[in-house]
Amino acid sequence: MATIISGYFLSPLYIMDWGVTSIHNGLGVTSIHNGLGVTSIHNGLGVTSIHNGLGVTSIHNGLGVTSIHNGLGVTPVHNGLGVTSIHNGLGVTTVHNGLGVTSIHNGLGVTSIHNGLGVTSIHNGLGVTSIHNGLGVTSIHNGLGVTSIHNGLGVTLYIMD
Repeated sequence: MATIISGYFLSPLYIMDWGVTSIHNGLGVTSIHNGLGVTSIHNGLGVTSIHNGLGVTSIHNGLGVTSIHNGLGVTPVHNGLGVTSIHNGLGVTTVHNGLGVTSIHNGLGVTSIHNGLGVTSIHNGLGVTSIHNGLGVTSIHNGLGVTSIHNGLGVTLYIMD
């Protein structure tokens, strides 16, 4: 048994006995409620928004981009080209570019970049930069003109500007 309601710019509205509601607005927009708190919205342009009733929202934009909000402030964004950006709701952002590069911003000015080849670059937000090249060499710039280079063999070179 189903109830069918029609109106201006509204194709039939189907309300099924088990709580499922499907609404089409005549302009390509479809909204589906499953009676359990799940809502799926299609806007006719390839965009799909899904709410699961527990604070989780998944948005697909029809161009390969997917954004997921988990209801706790965490948002992972996938751009369809292998790039993933994750915001944890506390100012921390992690970006993976699909080529092994990872960039982490901690919301306090610290940035850590891993290039997938063993190189790590860390910026602490106070002018200090530390670069590890994956072969035991570490270069540290202290933001005051001093550069310290450790070559992994016990040799340290200090350069003062």
